[in-house]
Amino acid sequence: MSAQTGQMDSFNCERVCSLGINAYFLLYFLSCFIFRLFIRKMVEVAAALKWFYSSSKQALCPCGTSR
Repeated sequence: MSAQTGQMDSFNCERVCSLGINAYFLLYFLSCFIFRLFIRKMVEVAAALKWFYSSSKQALCPCGTSR
């Protein structure tokens, strides 16, 4: 009886381990994909923010642009 439970434990462990590894790789690929999209979006957002910042700075502070 004890040997049977030991087999069950090892089987469960293997199943959990493989599940964990699969989940890890899935998360890794998903995070890479999302990270790439995020970086691309961040570049666009940064460009937009830079443009907005410079234009608002020109509008708010004309003395800096005339110099």
